[in-house]
Amino acid sequence: MMSDPALRGQRIGARLLAAIDADLRDRCVPLSLLETGRDQAEALRLYRAAGWLEHAPFGGCPDNGLSTFMHKQRSA
Repeated sequence: MMSDPALRGQRIGARLLAAIDADLRDRCVPLSLLETGRDQAEALRLYRAAGWLEHAPFGGCPDNGLSTFMHKQRSA
């Protein structure tokens, strides 16, 4: 997910992530997985601040050193 550079600083990504998380919690989805670029510092900060943790590669994606895999557990 990326936002227009002119709109950055408005917490659009954090609000989107919070809305997605709330929807998944409402649907009783206990685990989410994501992959992002290891050099995407802003994305990594956003995900970590929202409670995402490092995870092993998943879904057949190779660990090529360019990706960071993350997960988030939530209670129902």
